[in-house]
Amino acid sequence: METKSSISIYEKNDVLKGRLLSHYRSKDTLGSLLGDDEQNLANSYVDLAIVQQVSQFKKEEKLEEKDSSSNKGSQLDKYKNLYSVKKYIELAKIFEKLEGDENTYSEPVSRILMTGRAGVGKSTMSQYMAYKWSKQDLWKEKFDYVFWLPLRNLNTYMSNSTQISLARILAEQCCEFTINESSSLKLTIINEIEKILANKSKKVLLLLDGYDEIAHFMKQKTHLIAKFLQESFKTDANIILTSRPCYIYGQLKFERNLENVGFKNDSIKKYISGYFCNHDDRQALIKEMITYMNQEPSMKLLMQTPIHLRLFCGLWEEGSWKENDKSMIKLYMTLTERFLKHHLHYKYLLIEKIQQTLLA
Repeated sequence: METKSSISIYEKNDVLKGRLLSHYRSKDTLGSLLGDDEQNLANSYVDLAIVQQVSQFKKEEKLEEKDSSSNKGSQLDKYKNLYSVKKYIELAKIFEKLEGDENTYSEPVSRILMTGRAGVGKSTMSQYMAYKWSKQDLWKEKFDYVFWLPLRNLNTYMSNSTQISLARILAEQCCEFTINESSSLKLTIINEIEKILANKSKKVLLLLDGYDEIAHFMKQKTHLIAKFLQESFKTDANIILTSRPCYIYGQLKFERNLENVGFKNDSIKKYISGYFCNHDDRQALIKEMITYMNQEPSMKLLMQTPIHLRLFCGLWEEGSWKENDKSMIKLYMTLTERFLKHHLHYKYLLIEKIQQTLLA
């Protein structure tokens, strides 16, 4: 485990790496969701499965054909069939040659596309990878530098009419600069990133999260965001690109396609235990929720999606759903009510802030 003293050594000998380590180490929690408490990032780990993209599309097409020819079979059976996976792999091994891998490569895998449906935990996984690297628990020897960038952050550059380099964007998004720091320090780090991408890029990982959020810009080849991704793929850097399933524009080629499939059963139990770890009635809440999950197969499948599980844990802790009617109808009614309350509370705070600004 890395200590503050070890980070200070990096900062002395490698300012860029020190900045990256410090920035990612501070990202050890997930923000509040509909008013619940922040969650420890370590409890939000999700599993990956090797899925051949073509095979997955064929599986979905077969299900659609089956639906059109017959109305028999429950939605639960269809869900199980669609989301069944070939095998789980360890996160640390996603760049390695894998036993039984259907693809063969003359070079080590360096470009990975990680897809997953909404709420399955792609962004959480990206944050987790950057955090674990900063703790030297993941890819310590493989990558000297990891640049984690949520691609939606590129929207902040939309109003900038000047050319912005790949190195500058990585520096501004992955290193923390205070207003009191000199511009020369920032320029030094930008220049260092340019040198690394030119000479040591095989020891670099670009962790680009949320392609689907900026995919519509890729149709415009001269667009700043399109240029950013094109420049990223022109380097020899290793790349993980996460996205909801969608068309990949341009010359973005990948050697391995993975699908993030959410929690396995053991991970569900681990998450529930972690969620209630600081609760006074921890053991009772955990036992109640796991018992209910095992009694309701449809609920168990829904809990494989991390965002669903977190919402359910919040409702269970609140007690508004578990005490009486535990039906799916009651669940969705309670969730809808909670969303509306949160939305109205946010609107109230926004109006209050505007009023204070006007009166100031």
